[in-house]
Amino acid sequence: MLKIKDNVNLKELEKFGFIKEIKKEKTHKYKYRNGEEDYYTEILYKYDNGINTIEILERRKNSDWRHINQEREIYVYESDYEMGISKDMISIIYDLIQAKLVEKV
Repeated sequence: MLKIKDNVNLKELEKFGFIKEIKKEKTHKYKYRNGEEDYYTEILYKYDNGINTIEILERRKNSDWRHINQEREIYVYESDYEMGISKDMISIIYDLIQAKLVEKV
């Protein structure tokens, strides 16, 4: 697994075209406390070229289910499942490695 080093300020990712995004979504609970819906929040950095997306999670709050991506992990997924991982994504990850922002864990 590749992840962004703990000593790196995630704002550095903006130099590589990443955009900081805050998502607020409903939790997956079937029953809600006090009759109200609960939400979880994700703060992440995202790079999307229309074919693939790279997400690097900064923080998640109030989540009630297990997520695939962990904090600071480099998570790549395809927007179009028939396209595979584009050269652009490999190049971005390579640039992050060259800038010494990434470690293998």
